[in-house]
Amino acid sequence: MKAKETKDLNMEGTKKVDGKKTRKKNELLFKIKESKKTAEVVGIRDSFKTQAVIEIPDMVDDYPVTSIGRSAFATPYLCRIIIPNGVTIINEDAFLLCVNLKRVSIPDTVKCIKDGAFCPGTILSGTTEYIKAYADMNNYVFEPK
Repeated sequence: MKAKETKDLNMEGTKKVDGKKTRKKNELLFKIKESKKTAEVVGIRDSFKTQAVIEIPDMVDDYPVTSIGRSAFATPYLCRIIIPNGVTIINEDAFLLCVNLKRVSIPDTVKCIKDGAFCPGTILSGTTEYIKAYADMNNYVFEPK
């Protein structure tokens, strides 16, 4: 299997990764799901090597961001993430290696958090019973907003 090609793109640039259209916005990579008219965060640029706060935009071009893909943020450099309203799914291992990510505020629009989405020790906060139940079931600390 051929390794995924990575290269910098300008805001208008797109490329195909495994047959899917991918777009870069700031430090993030997105997969455009044209059939659903949505976007998914699928990764972070290789050059991202400093501790930082990342804010996921709610839109990429004209597509709403509705999901965070598997292993999208597999980096120890992330210390804070801002997830926008509109995201409904956080996939497995999305924040797997994020040992410096201590607290995540989850918007009410999130209806599904897959197994192992966060690094152990992460504090989750939100206002829905779903988020509290997920935190309790997976031994995360839960703090209401």
